[in-house]
Amino acid sequence: MATSWQATTIALEMKGEHYEDGVMFRRFNKIVAAPSAAQLKTLGTALAKLGVADQLGDAEVTVKQLVSFDDQEEGE
Repeated sequence: MATSWQATTIALEMKGEHYEDGVMFRRFNKIVAAPSAAQLKTLGTALAKLGVADQLGDAEVTVKQLVSFDDQEEGE
């Protein structure tokens, strides 16, 4: 069995009274394979500064991997 990275996506939660229900998510596709907490915080903080009274909430990271099953390896 082998796994290979396909894609990573993130959703950054922005908090602010001007958003419906007080939160909004900014989503980004096809980012680096394994973003660090520091990288996520840096991006989120920069985006919050561009908004009106936004504050960074949590970040959701989703990783898509392909798992290959090689039947020949198991049978040999």
